[in-house]
Amino acid sequence: MIITLDNGKQVEIKAINLSGGFIDYRRVNDPVYSGDCILYMQITDIENAEAEIKTVLEATEAETMAAAEASRVSILQTANSGVLKELKYNRLLQRGEIAKALKL
Repeated sequence: MIITLDNGKQVEIKAINLSGGFIDYRRVNDPVYSGDCILYMQITDIENAEAEIKTVLEATEAETMAAAEASRVSILQTANSGVLKELKYNRLLQRGEIAKALKL
């Protein structure tokens, strides 16, 4: 079964284990996550299982994207911090303030 998420990504449901409470799935044509995944959840209504799975996958996808964005922002902040320090260092050296530059 293929489920299309609201963001357009597709997920292939490979197996549903009702007694174990998990679903085996993989993202279709995803350049980052191409392997098999497990989603732990209890299906409460067999008639609406697809909708339940989609809802949980949407939440999982949102959490994954938020964590990725937070990581990206952290990396950029760290890089920017290094660049700013380098600029301050160079500015002090240009002014001839070598002692202050070495303290950075």
